[in-house]
Amino acid sequence: MKQPMVVSLKGGASGAEALIYMKTGAGDPHKVLIAYSLIYMLPLSAKIPFNWRDLTPVSSSRSTSSCCGTTPRCPTRT
Repeated sequence: MKQPMVVSLKGGASGAEALIYMKTGAGDPHKVLIAYSLIYMLPLSAKIPFNWRDLTPVSSSRSTSSCCGTTPRCPTRT
């Protein structure tokens, strides 16, 4: 790289801080978010004003499978 890079780790609130930080920098080509499923689930569970469609994907570094489980007493149905 011909220019220095500053890495800013936005820890806190299970990633909510990073999502809000990215949202406030809309249009800044120098910000990169490396995330996992938090961009889908965190806005729903924490009710933060963020939509994953606001981001522009540039690469997929890996693919994983996920599995959710619950107890038989849970009223959730699929």
